Amino acid sequence: MTSKLRCPNGHKLSFDARDGGKQAMCPKCHSRLTLPQPRREVSDTSILAVLGAPPADRSIVLRPTAPAAPSAPRRVCPRCQTRISAGFQLCPNCRTYLPASCRDDL
Repeated sequence: MTSKLRCPNGHKLSFDARDGGKQAMCPKCHSRLTLPQPRREVSDTSILAVLGAPPADRSIVLRPTAPAAPSAPRRVCPRCQTRISAGFQLCPNCRTYLPASCRDDL
């Protein structure tokens, strides 16, 4: 896979991604530079490892089963800052997963 970059003097260069991290020299101006490492893609497995174990009953509540009482505890989504019912495991606005470890009463 070929990657592209510019040398410190603005010349366009291309290099093989396997050479990332190595020292190189611009063929036009002879300035030395370090080739950047290719970005690693995030796998589904690593995302699931960050989220943690699924709930014991293997369900995720998108909406509370019973209508929430007006005085029900509320939470704030850490991503979109929307106030939501404490019964939600996914934010209905941005679909951010709210694991039990980060759900705190407000």
